[in-house]
Amino acid sequence: MKNRILLYVFILLCLVGMKQYAYGLNYEIDSTNKSVEDTLTERIYTIGLDYGTNQSFKGRNNGKQQPYYTPNFNYQAKSGFFIYLSITNVIVLKNDTSEQAQEARDHSIDEWQINPGYNFKIGKNTDASISFSHYFVKDTAIINSGIKNNIDYNMDHDFLIINEKIIFDLDLGSETDFSVALESYHSFDIDNVFTKDNDELSFIPGFTITAGTQNFYVTKEAPKHPNLKKTTSTTQFNIIAFDFILPLSYNIGNFTFMPAFNYSAALNQPTGLKSKPIGFGTVSLTYDF
Repeated sequence: MKNRILLYVFILLCLVGMKQYAYGLNYEIDSTNKSVEDTLTERIYTIGLDYGTNQSFKGRNNGKQQPYYTPNFNYQAKSGFFIYLSITNVIVLKNDTSEQAQEARDHSIDEWQINPGYNFKIGKNTDASISFSHYFVKDTAIINSGIKNNIDYNMDHDFLIINEKIIFDLDLGSETDFSVALESYHSFDIDNVFTKDNDELSFIPGFTITAGTQNFYVTKEAPKHPNLKKTTSTTQFNIIAFDFILPLSYNIGNFTFMPAFNYSAALNQPTGLKSKPIGFGTVSLTYDF
């Protein structure tokens, strides 16, 4: 009963958010006669390197500490079109003797990702994006190894005191999953911390609640649990995760450095599968040119 109440509250919040997006669009569309080219004025190339002390995907984890690193490249055109490319390698600790760890040792690259998409504006205060991702997954050390393709649509509205982002995900693999995430965050910015006009420090705390199905997790874990079967808990749309993030971003010139503390907790997990809540750190370094 408690889980159903949480789900109903989540749906209500999403509907309220959608109403605000629609209001913003109707209110601003006549007063903002600008094309996407007017709002996205420059072509951007970005190279980056991400590092995490552990993996988490929609609240799920492997039950062991598995650090990773992800070199990546992103290109965004003036039109709003972008393409993101990345490779991920799981760093296996010496004392990890699990089957997943052995799989990771056998591959120098655990996952390739290609992600083309399109960014655009909805009125003055809402950014939107639609994208398609394809994953070339080599082993089950990757949390989302049960997913081959993903279609994502999101809208991010600036309410001045807080940003609300709603994310719709369709995950395609041997099974299909659908999820909706509602993210709330605010950016506290300080300009010119160490220079006169060329740097910025930002603190961007955020909270995300995700509802959806979780067939991907059962698909990933099935080889290790022969008796594991798909049940109502995996196919039913329900609250599946809470995530907190506390990032600190420092930008100087073309460089951005962003360490963050993350906390992820899974809810309504399939019978026999338990991901404990974890806290972990991430670091991102990017260069725009």
